[in-house]
Amino acid sequence: MQTQKLKNEVKSKIAKNKTGLNEEETIKVLSDIISNIIFNQIEENGEKIIDNAASTICKAQPKSYMANW
Repeated sequence: MQTQKLKNEVKSKIAKNKTGLNEEETIKVLSDIISNIIFNQIEENGEKIIDNAASTICKAQPKSYMANW
């Protein structure tokens, strides 16, 4: 549902671009959309993202360090 809303927003912004948004405005709009997508993914999958990051960090550390962690 959220993805469809974002897709519609992108289509709307692209349509506006054809009617006069300049390059700077277009970049700002697309940056906002990308930020919203990232925020929504973190909001929906935050715990999983944090668990994956923690797991990756643990795998990268020497075993002696992890024993003290």
